[in-house]
Amino acid sequence: MLSNTRKLCDAARGKGVSVYFATIHFRPSYPEVSPLNRNGQGIKQLGRFVDDQISPELGQQATEPLIIAHRAGVFFGTDLRVRLSAQGIDTLLMVGIASTG
Repeated sequence: MLSNTRKLCDAARGKGVSVYFATIHFRPSYPEVSPLNRNGQGIKQLGRFVDDQISPELGQQATEPLIIAHRAGVFFGTDLRVRLSAQGIDTLLMVGIASTG
């Protein structure tokens, strides 16, 4: 999957298409997780998404934004929508292991 995704990213870059990366990330004490958020509490109990990083095999370029999400949806509570709008981007191709949240 990583090599195919890298090929897709490289093809997009070659055509001048913007490539963005996104990840779910929390600080070690999980201050972003409400006690009322069941999914967040499960993630907290498992100790997930604290030290995760974008796989180097994907070849993220220094100019490619990393969107940090604190929920399963990359649009909620992030600046992705503003970034896309500012660039006039109105179409997305999303890929990933679980791109539906």
